[in-house]
Amino acid sequence: MSETQLQYVPQADGHVSPFGRAVDAMHVSASTAGDALFAEINGWYAVRVGIAPGHAERTSDAEMAAQVTQLARLIFVARTREYYRLMDVHLQPNPVSLRRTRDHLESSVEDKQVTGYAAGGAVEVTSIGMKQFVIQLQPGTCERLGSDGLGAALTTAANEMVAAWLLVLADYKKQLWSR
Repeated sequence: MSETQLQYVPQADGHVSPFGRAVDAMHVSASTAGDALFAEINGWYAVRVGIAPGHAERTSDAEMAAQVTQLARLIFVARTREYYRLMDVHLQPNPVSLRRTRDHLESSVEDKQVTGYAAGGAVEVTSIGMKQFVIQLQPGTCERLGSDGLGAALTTAANEMVAAWLLVLADYKKQLWSR
């Protein structure tokens, strides 16, 4: 990210507002497939994905991709709920202008798509409009990487996807503030 882009991106540390500090400390988690898959987001956007030992080795690539897609939806909803809860607590009353800006942002990115990759392209995590997720695993990925390796690759791809969203949002904010 360039210095210009960075000025429009929330920084991971050093917030001075109560809201910024609350998001810095935020932790959300989700699990699926009988707790065989879990994800957590710490702070503004640090994602970690884990897979129970042996689960990847016993699961087809297509089924694993479907399970991780469900997990992505669950963790995004958990993060969004907690973020908005913190907004309500720290930015009360939620100003109309802030709601309008949020609504405009959501409508302006609904057709944007970003992807994060890992394991030499064997793992792809795509987000469309920040509401739809597509996980693609190349044939043989679960067996080749195993549970630990796949969890690490999904973590890398998810964080790369988040970084790509930060660039999209930085561009949006730059356009918004330059009006």
